[in-house]
Amino acid sequence: HAPLDSDEGCNFFLQYKLSCALTSPGAKEWSHWGEEYFRFKIPHSTRDTAGKFIDDYHQWSCLKILADKGYPTFYATNSTLQKAQLQKTLTDGTLLDQVPLLDVRGVSSLHKHVTFAADATHFILHSEKEETGKGSFSERLDQLVQSRWKNLAESNKEIYAALHEIGGGGDESWSADLERITTQKVRLASENVETFFERLLLNAFVRRHIGADLIWLPKVA
Repeated sequence: HAPLDSDEGCNFFLQYKLSCALTSPGAKEWSHWGEEYFRFKIPHSTRDTAGKFIDDYHQWSCLKILADKGYPTFYATNSTLQKAQLQKTLTDGTLLDQVPLLDVRGVSSLHKHVTFAADATHFILHSEKEETGKGSFSERLDQLVQSRWKNLAESNKEIYAALHEIGGGGDESWSADLERITTQKVRLASENVETFFERLLLNAFVRRHIGADLIWLPKVA
């Protein structure tokens, strides 16, 4: 997906929601699952002009606008409340397999809560019941990788052009540092190594000026 000019050049949107565990048959949505389940709330609580707490759906509305444009837009949440289990998945390299993602593009109505069981393949959205697919972070990334791809050299050119077009705003060193990427190129052992070195320079630039990292997902033949 092409970068979205109105949203800082982003093309992947993610909001994290903290889920709590419901372990009692008296829990409101127990009848839907018949077992322990997790739940997170879509709106956040705020006060109206009278000081009364109300549900604010502003963040949801912003995400839905992005989703309706076709951009990958997700809620990410936790499937455990145990720090030790979270650390183990990180050590094992399976953390993204354990992070459920809800694709906002597949949601049609307004809801207050989202529930899911740990081993379920779907979410249930409430108030009016709506069901949607439940995939892990790694599965969603795999889908994006399979959709289309470009080689690293092409990608570098597009990233450089996009950074040049974005400009630095009030960042006076933006243009100079970007230009330095082309002058820092050196003749290395092979064209592939040169291309990878250029990506490292681009990543260092983005990390310094934007505070993020470029994610490179190489396509395996």
